[in-house]
Amino acid sequence: MRLYRKRRRQGLRSVRIWLPVTDIDYFLRLVLTEKQRQRPDALQTELAGLIRQILDEMRDARAGYR
Repeated sequence: MRLYRKRRRQGLRSVRIWLPVTDIDYFLRLVLTEKQRQRPDALQTELAGLIRQILDEMRDARAGYR
């Protein structure tokens, strides 16, 4: 519970997304190296980076429309 509160104070939220196992395996093979796959936090780090990149692109595209 303490870690949950700490993350909420940092502005972090948890999101659960249901994906087929085959999609997850494909993403892991495509994005992560063999060494990275051994790290427990590698998937979280890569997905967070991907989401940030998509949001930045959306923000930039939206700014271009104004």
